[in-house]
Formats: sequence, structure tokens, C-alpha cells
Amino acid sequence: MKHAFRIDERNPALDLVSYGRRGAGRPESFTHDQIAQIARTVRGAPEVMVKVSGGANTTEGVAAHFRYIGRRGELEIETDDG
Repeated sequence: MKHAFRIDERNPALDLVSYGRRGAGRPESFTHDQIAQIARTVRGAPEVMVKVSGGANTTEGVAAHFRYIGRRGELEIETDDG
């Protein structure tokens, strides 16, 4: 036999409380830059990740890759750190 019961808001049957803690090294809040990154992600801003591969063994070879990726200055190149 099923019994209906009423939840009294003044005296709840279950007092749900979270005693969870932040993990080690996690900040209490996001920085301005982190909030901006989240906003760009939510808006669906285009992003690209480039893996530089090939035979660049010198700094000039790496510079040549970046010139190619940036279309010789036509495109902006930015690291994760801005």
C-alpha cells in the first residue's frame, strides 16, 4: 500500500548540505582571462590548434613555420598565454 506524504518546507525531512571541498590547487574563482576564454568558447569563437611538424632543426626553420602559419603577417598568432 502506498502512502502519500507532505513535505513541510519549515521542517524538511531531508536537509541537503554540500560539504564538498575544492581540489588541491584549484582557485576559489576564475580570473578575468579565464572568464573571457569561457565566454569565447560558449559563443563558438573559431579557434585552431597547429602542430608544427617537419624537419625544422634551427630557429630559422621554426621561424619559417610561423611565417607560413601566419600567412606572412596576415593572420594573428597567439599562444595560450595571450
